[in-house]
Amino acid sequence: MKVLYNKIPNNIFGKYCSFPKRKQYPNLMPLSCDVISFSSKAKVSEKSPIIINDLNDPVLDSIQPVTKNHDCYVVGGYMRDYFNGRKKSHDWDLVCTDSSKALAYEIAELRGGTVVPLDERYGIYRVVLDDKVTEFDIAQAQQNDIEVDCHRRDLTINSIFYNLNTHEVYDPFNGVSDIENKVIRTASLDNMKADPLRILRVYRFLAKTDFSIDEDLSQCCKENVGLLDKVSRERIYSEVMNILSAPYLKNSLNKMQDDGLLHTLFPSIPEDDSVIRKSIDQTEKIPREKPLLKLIALLSTSDKSVDDIEADLRNLKFTKKQVSFIKKMLENRITQNKLNQNDTKRAFAEIIKSLGDDTEDAILLAQAQFDDEKLEELHQHFIEVKSTFPDYKPLLNGKEIASTLGIKPSKYVGEVSNELLMQQLMGNVKTTEDAIQYLESIKEN
Repeated sequence: MKVLYNKIPNNIFGKYCSFPKRKQYPNLMPLSCDVISFSSKAKVSEKSPIIINDLNDPVLDSIQPVTKNHDCYVVGGYMRDYFNGRKKSHDWDLVCTDSSKALAYEIAELRGGTVVPLDERYGIYRVVLDDKVTEFDIAQAQQNDIEVDCHRRDLTINSIFYNLNTHEVYDPFNGVSDIENKVIRTASLDNMKADPLRILRVYRFLAKTDFSIDEDLSQCCKENVGLLDKVSRERIYSEVMNILSAPYLKNSLNKMQDDGLLHTLFPSIPEDDSVIRKSIDQTEKIPREKPLLKLIALLSTSDKSVDDIEADLRNLKFTKKQVSFIKKMLENRITQNKLNQNDTKRAFAEIIKSLGDDTEDAILLAQAQFDDEKLEELHQHFIEVKSTFPDYKPLLNGKEIASTLGIKPSKYVGEVSNELLMQQLMGNVKTTEDAIQYLESIKEN
């Protein structure tokens, strides 16, 4: 990052933290570099602005005919990612001081999209373009003032504002420097307490980055974990899922364990630290796109009943489908004892019968928890079975079984149907003819 202070006009020195009055922009000289940097140790009043002549973002360029008529700023994740070296995005957070509603509808009309009011009371709108991927979240600045808006934000790395008209970056809390130093910090600890969900967001950003948490902020989170009780379960659920889906989950979970958050969020997780650390290590072996499996790895260490775990999950507003999946995986978890029975094929069949299409997920979970060559054997067997019996049902129904055996429908027919399915899942019966032949053999005996 090249510093070109000698190329900055004198009239903008010392104006870094003097947020511009609306619609009154300084006359900036075009620069030959992308970014002007500054020392994080400099006093705010002594800083010169960072100037980014061109973000090289075709989506932002495409809405310039509209944004040039507004006092409009790019904020949040896009700017955080920009200074962290990632410049691709599919969603953008914009803040304006005049009319967020007008800006939202103008962007929708210009680009062809739909406006979704998220909170009209506070002037928050979303514009979803017709590609169903590109989104703009547009908010009204607090008190219609960018400086006020900047001061109420959670973390310094989220308090970086880029003026789309002047190309100036406003960063009064050294967010750019914190990104460079890989530190998660807040400009005001009171901001964390004002909305306790921000405590959880700290660990979410830890999971999204390879940053570290500032010591004062970490202590604040640790001391105020109890404030999460005041936050709606729906909001907590959303943050938990974001954390579980993030690339640096292990770092975040270990820090959450250090600070007492894991047991607060999931009372079912045991308090034995060594057990928890081992299950946290296991989450790293599970693919990132399987966040619920990562949670199951943590919950599988619990000594509580599945019903108690279900109650905790429902309290956090996990969906019925998610809870059902987690319960199924916990109740039918693959263990080495299950794998290493005398009759391997029957052991495999029992596992597939109880898990169905979720067998592969159960294998992934087991592979994260222990090493056993039979897990790969089970996986290959499952692939073969699924290709032959994708619905995991007997080839003959009860009526057909009764007819073939020459008996009336009874409990015994149900037992035979179950054993027929087991023979199919073991790979011994593959066709209807095989099924009839198997029944004939039973009949003879």
